[in-house]
Amino acid sequence: MIQLPKPVVDVASYIAEVVAERQAGINAIDFQSVETAWIKRCQDYDDKHGEAAQLQIWPAIKVKSTSFKTLYASPAANSVQEPVLNALRDRSLTLCPMCGEAGTPNTLDHYLPLEYFPEFSILPFNLVPACDICQLHKLSRYIGSEGRLFLHPYYDSFLIGQVAQLKIHPPYNTPTPELVCHATVTGVDAAVVERHLRELQLHARFKASFKKEYIRLLRLVHRARGRNRRVLQSINVLREHAADKSVNCWEHILYESVVNDADLLDYLATGQLPAYL
Repeated sequence: MIQLPKPVVDVASYIAEVVAERQAGINAIDFQSVETAWIKRCQDYDDKHGEAAQLQIWPAIKVKSTSFKTLYASPAANSVQEPVLNALRDRSLTLCPMCGEAGTPNTLDHYLPLEYFPEFSILPFNLVPACDICQLHKLSRYIGSEGRLFLHPYYDSFLIGQVAQLKIHPPYNTPTPELVCHATVTGVDAAVVERHLRELQLHARFKASFKKEYIRLLRLVHRARGRNRRVLQSINVLREHAADKSVNCWEHILYESVVNDADLLDYLATGQLPAYL
């Protein structure tokens, strides 16, 4: 759920160079015969922001799908696509763009899957860094009866703002979290966010991590009270630090929800905290 800068690439030149590099190989004629259509397909992807409903499957490419998949799976050393793929695998990310969980994404996910769209195997706009858990839940799914299933980190500009929020239900000594679409996201965007949360099982995943983070919050509050510090001020420090990573990282979603919940803040400031703290 993190917005990423869209890769900068001239699609026509990129594909033309890949095709030219194939001219000495056994698939030279196959690639040359589809070059113009392939370029058009990739340009359409960019123009339509990877929207599956507007990008029909290309039947003619089915017999050549293995060749396209190999471009991604086994790029030759010093091939045109190798530095492009390596740049996309940059290990500087500290959050998964698909879910917002802390950690460095291990692999690239084909937003529109190879199984159905092999022509986008090395298209940078279709390759999104993702954690193993997101890949496991996403697999080759991309569209359902309601529309696309997943947010696109390169094209969904509203990801610059917070897209998920947490409802924390009492009792506050053992609360129940509920992850929902943020109130500021509406209409079609909200529907995609809801599907994204559901299909990547983020409700259950967030709930599993919530318990540990909430105990950390209670301990912070316990220490703040003991040192006569303002509870809200202490929580805001955590919220601001988390926002530096992303407003959609899991820690920020939690602390943003806390500071906007008057009843919970009252409990944290004056309520009876659990004895185990």
